[in-house]
Amino acid sequence: DIWQYYKDGHIFKMDMDESGDGKVDIRVSYKKGKKVRLLRDDDHDGYFEIGQYFDRPPWTTVMELDKDRDGKADLRYYYKGKILRLRETDENNDGKVDLREYYDQCGNLTKSEEDDDNTGRLNIIWFYNKAGEAIRAEKDNNGDGRIDTWYYYANGRLTFVEEDTNGDGKSDLWEEYDASEVLVKRSRDLDFDGKADILDTK
Repeated sequence: DIWQYYKDGHIFKMDMDESGDGKVDIRVSYKKGKKVRLLRDDDHDGYFEIGQYFDRPPWTTVMELDKDRDGKADLRYYYKGKILRLRETDENNDGKVDLREYYDQCGNLTKSEEDDDNTGRLNIIWFYNKAGEAIRAEKDNNGDGRIDTWYYYANGRLTFVEEDTNGDGKSDLWEEYDASEVLVKRSRDLDFDGKADILDTK
């Protein structure tokens, strides 16, 4: 159930039949005697849907999962040591990353980038506290590559929104929300001098 292949005295490939059905379900590749890739057929259907790569610095390991067997990774995990530091997801199988999540040295989620509304780009960034709760979000609504809307959260609920409606990089629309996330106050800067000119209290 194990086949090892050598060239010039060095192993370059190893196949394993872990399930005992006579088919290879693990394939390990080596370069100069060092393991560089491991492919795994987890459901024993003859297709290697899991790939682990050990030669992609600065990462210790990069793991890819191709659930729909289209040759493109649907999930990608990046490790430093044994700690997950980055995860990428292609949710609609178009070959583009729809969600990218960043983790700290303890494995806690700190930030994520997301394609909101299937725009084909990562247009919203989320920031999290140590408990994994969203505390802030920044969004590029018009696709110009600049943030124009800022969202603020407390205890998992939306409390405040700022928006740049004229593209000058400064907020000119402000909204406040109550504990039920109902809009209670909106103010607007009409002449873009940084001060509210209109106040609307709900």
